Amino acid sequence: MPDLTIAFTVLITGFTVVFAVLILLIFIIKIYGTIVFNAQQKSKQKKDAALAAKKAAEEQEKAQQAPKVQVDSTPVSEGISPQIIAVIAAAVDAMYGEGNVKVKTIKRLPQSRPVWSTAGLMDNTRPF
Repeated sequence: MPDLTIAFTVLITGFTVVFAVLILLIFIIKIYGTIVFNAQQKSKQKKDAALAAKKAAEEQEKAQQAPKVQVDSTPVSEGISPQIIAVIAAAVDAMYGEGNVKVKTIKRLPQSRPVWSTAGLMDNTRPF
């Protein structure tokens, strides 16, 4: 009989120690998770505030520098058709917002790279 009581005591003590350590580990991990979550939230709030301030500054700068839209109807001597001029003006107006730009002239730019280089660039950057 004495061996059975010692064995039972050791068994209960072992279970108690194991479960106590498991509960302690659960609390440690929960506390660590809470600390990390709070740190991430603070970092996210700082980034959001900085992004909002930057966006507001950009919008204010755009509002201050926004000229009116005007497209000259004078014919272009370089052979650009009036339809192309209208499309370019509409694209510029769509890009910068209604009434924010003025298209004065449209000129063709000379080719700055060799034809084979341009062909290779077009081939390698074409969508699938």
